[in-house]
Amino acid sequence: MASGKRSVPRNKKISRKYVRRRILVLLVFLCLLLGLLYGLYRLVAAGIAAIGKKQQPENTPPPVETALSTPPPATALPELVTTLTAIRKKESSLSVGNIIGANIMDLTLILPLCSLILGKPLPVQSQGMLLDIPACLVICAAVLVPALWKGKFQRWMGFLAGGLYIVYLTVMFTCFGA
Repeated sequence: MASGKRSVPRNKKISRKYVRRRILVLLVFLCLLLGLLYGLYRLVAAGIAAIGKKQQPENTPPPVETALSTPPPATALPELVTTLTAIRKKESSLSVGNIIGANIMDLTLILPLCSLILGKPLPVQSQGMLLDIPACLVICAAVLVPALWKGKFQRWMGFLAGGLYIVYLTVMFTCFGA
């Protein structure tokens, strides 16, 4: 029998506080999952109604909002779970490797596959060339260079990345009106 780490050792009694906490976490997870499923149901139902009517129904979000709000949570959830698990187990390199690996996979597999399915090069808007790509490079450099220099990520690097992202969003909404 393989000996692995258990969250509660066999020789200790499980406390009521531990059980309550696990139940609370499970209930919060179920509530979030139900909310996500309900939101997705509404988006899909509105999309089917729009296809049937060949127009946009009144109380539905525009297609751009649907495209920007549905796939990101679905594609980011595996990274989020892996990152949270790695943080809990004090394995920060796993979370960094997972995030960088997922982004490399998106750039080298998903985007070319989309272009292949479309049958022509993917169009890039001016915002992508003028703001998005430079901002991505600046944020990555601002966080990765010190991390590589020091050999580990530190809390201030996360705050720096968050601050730069807020600056990016502010510029995007003021200059491009996205």
